Amino acid sequence: MDDKLAVEGGKPAARRTIPISRPSMGEEEASSVRDVVLSGNLREGRRARELESRMAAYIGVRHAIAVNSGTSSLLATYMAALERGSEVIVPDFTFVATASAAAVAGLRPVFADIRLDTYEIDLEDAARRITDRTSAIVLVNLYGLSGDVRALEELARDHGLKLIIDSAQALGAQVDGREAGSYGDVSCYSFYPSKNVTTGEGGLVATNNDSLADRVKLVKDHGQRGPYLHEVLGLNLRMGEMEAAIGLVQLSKLESMIEARRRNAEVLRRGLSGIPGLHLPVEPRGRRHTYNLFTVRIEPELYRVDRDRIVEAIKAEGVDARVYYPVPLHRQPIFSSSPGEDLPNSELAARTVFSLPSYPSLSGEDLEDIVRATTKVLTAYLRR
Repeated sequence: MDDKLAVEGGKPAARRTIPISRPSMGEEEASSVRDVVLSGNLREGRRARELESRMAAYIGVRHAIAVNSGTSSLLATYMAALERGSEVIVPDFTFVATASAAAVAGLRPVFADIRLDTYEIDLEDAARRITDRTSAIVLVNLYGLSGDVRALEELARDHGLKLIIDSAQALGAQVDGREAGSYGDVSCYSFYPSKNVTTGEGGLVATNNDSLADRVKLVKDHGQRGPYLHEVLGLNLRMGEMEAAIGLVQLSKLESMIEARRRNAEVLRRGLSGIPGLHLPVEPRGRRHTYNLFTVRIEPELYRVDRDRIVEAIKAEGVDARVYYPVPLHRQPIFSSSPGEDLPNSELAARTVFSLPSYPSLSGEDLEDIVRATTKVLTAYLRR
């Protein structure tokens, strides 16, 4: 292997460019879409209902409501479950939709710090931010791993709050043998192309609460129970039949895709273990990680350059490393007036994490190249 970094003119470590994600799709998905097109029934219908039924059974809940994106699943949930003007405690380190959908629904996001080992919301920090205006706590199952949902359920119950689970990146994650979204009051999923299951664009709300499910169904269809009679304020958040058809095929492959992700993650873990100042993903006892992304964290004081330079160099080696997420939510311009201070772990994670590919169709050579490229760059930039 050429020791000279590609970013400095050396030969790239990877034999081909490896993207950060790639949906596992083929002829079966294409055929399902063709059937919908030829049927002429494109609006949400039979296939969406079947997807909802199968998803509810997979997750282990009574109700699953298909929507047109993961953001829509959050928005519909916030609109259906919480009182406008109340506060919702969200992790400061996550994708913006967790908080922006709350703001659109008339709620006030309050940012809590995270744990650095699992990137989940910190229980004690969330607890100290509860006020008499708080209506809910949001657990984000980031990168494919569930947080400590049992402890958060207890905290929410003790304070009379709802627990909302943002499981956009973690369909199939488990806690004590149960799908992670079967806990809490309601869970939200995304079917974006990079997620564990994709429908192109799409999402899902899952709950055991009958009245909440009914209200989500109203919100996602202009607030109408029957034609042109609108009971609540709603929007068009419906999932189309082509998306649902793809989702049905994808769901049938989900367990095999998760097992492939887990095998890939184990190869990456073995290959990258022992690099000084590199923290690898953890899998706490009783939890199943789905490795939507293989996210690592550096100790910046051990490297001569910052995280962004490291990621740039790994990209030059042919591996599409990415940063999710470089700016904490409390520093986003849209949230400048929201409570958010004393969030050291969130700030540190935003400066030091980066993610590597772990998707199911990675070949053995791809995994070798990811390890080779990452090791080459980190070794070159270590302080001596």
